[in-house]
Amino acid sequence: MRNGKLLVSSCYHPWPGFRHPCRNDGDLKTGTLIKSMDTLLSEIEPFALKAWAEKRMIFLELTDGRIFGFPADRFLILSQASDGQLKKVQLEAGGHALRWEELDEDLTVAGVVAGRFQISS
Repeated sequence: MRNGKLLVSSCYHPWPGFRHPCRNDGDLKTGTLIKSMDTLLSEIEPFALKAWAEKRMIFLELTDGRIFGFPADRFLILSQASDGQLKKVQLEAGGHALRWEELDEDLTVAGVVAGRFQISS
């Protein structure tokens, strides 16, 4: 993240051969992540329309209609954050990533929905 922009070098590549169209300055184009053969990623897996924090839980409203929640304490940096800091969650990369600017923490929506947590329960 530089100057409020998610850079390609820090984006998540979920499979070998993953590609996405980028502007010349290296920024991700919102909502245009593409898999080989031009299949939209958003057709393969849902992304977040909304994100919020409540009682140390992070919630996502996904494009497929689900509300998904996970405990903040499953991630090292989030486990040490105050409730106020957790509430400052923002959506980035067209809803494919979560960002806490003050904590310098980024998570992919696909990763948390798949249950890829840093800390076991």
